Amino acid sequence: GLILLMVGVIFSVNALTSIQKELFSKTVGNGLLLVIIVGIILGGAYKKISVFDAFIDGAKNGFEVIVKIIPYLVAMLVAIRVFRDSGAMVYILNGLTYLIQLTGVNTEFIGALPVAIMKPLSGSGARGMMLDIFQTQGPDSFVGKLASIF
Repeated sequence: GLILLMVGVIFSVNALTSIQKELFSKTVGNGLLLVIIVGIILGGAYKKISVFDAFIDGAKNGFEVIVKIIPYLVAMLVAIRVFRDSGAMVYILNGLTYLIQLTGVNTEFIGALPVAIMKPLSGSGARGMMLDIFQTQGPDSFVGKLASIF
């Protein structure tokens, strides 16, 4: 039954115009957020938990975690920037390009590899590298499009 409902919704949404699709997605998205928030509050009330106090405790714990990881994050971003500005990344990318050229594979994707390598380490660092690629290669270039999906 659930699969039929989902298929029906998908076909119904595909029949809408682009403006109607946008309105539908905004309405459903906002409605889902409201349902989740109200569900959490009602679940806490049902279990007789002070939802506000639990929220405040969670926010305090989250802030403590942020304070603990900031030095590591700054050190990692500085190390990555030094690695990039020292030219070591260029040497590694040139070496990879050479090795891949030996296999006969197209090497256009090499320009986007720094973004792929950076993504697990730092999302904001990867975004910065992507924007740098956009400035040098252009957002509509193959490397720009590839960097945007990493």
